[in-house]
Amino acid sequence: MRKPFAPAAILAGTALLGASASAQAVLSAPDAIISVRMDNIGANIVSASMRSPNYPPELLQRQLTDLGKRLGGQGARGVTVIRDTFRPGDPSATIVKGSCGVDGLIDRKEGRLMVAPIAQAFAGAPAPYTIHRLLVSFDGEVPGRRTLVRASNHDLVFSGRVVGNSVEYDVELRSQDPQRLIVDENVGDHPVVPATPKKGGPEPLTIALVAVAVAAAGALVYCLLLMFGRRPAVK
Repeated sequence: MRKPFAPAAILAGTALLGASASAQAVLSAPDAIISVRMDNIGANIVSASMRSPNYPPELLQRQLTDLGKRLGGQGARGVTVIRDTFRPGDPSATIVKGSCGVDGLIDRKEGRLMVAPIAQAFAGAPAPYTIHRLLVSFDGEVPGRRTLVRASNHDLVFSGRVVGNSVEYDVELRSQDPQRLIVDENVGDHPVVPATPKKGGPEPLTIALVAVAVAAAGALVYCLLLMFGRRPAVK
């Protein structure tokens, strides 16, 4: 039986993984935060923020371009990378971030959110900029029947949870070989989508509760009449 896509299930799975050494890597701070959203014309807008303030902008540009190539379609469009300093004079207050438009990360028709291509595109960076963990957020998306909750193999591990209006994944890259970062979507855990509520008249339980309430109200009126020395007239 598939496990439901719910925060409780994800937390339970995380607790079970906590005993292993690999779980410690998953729970550590991510090397990059990736957000993906679908715009009003269907393009997937990818934004990346790197943990290291010294992350080479040209490396991030190559990774975003590679992501577009892996997904096909029109490739990566409008690749932009900047180094932003929010506290001048403090090197640690610098963040390298980039964005682009791609196709194929979000498939709402099939309910698929593609995590593996992102991991593949960011794998293989040289030290000290090697990416071991990603936090990937699909903003404005809800899980469907084909959405992976979690997947695990020797090279790639990720688990997801619903956070507000987003589906968020913790991703661990156990290998830096992009060709090995592959997930079989027929093997990973998928959510159980709740059944659609039946339409029509009131539920039987609702009718029963209303009947009990009416009877109780009648009994209360009768008791009040007795308390004030009056009996209801018998017709």
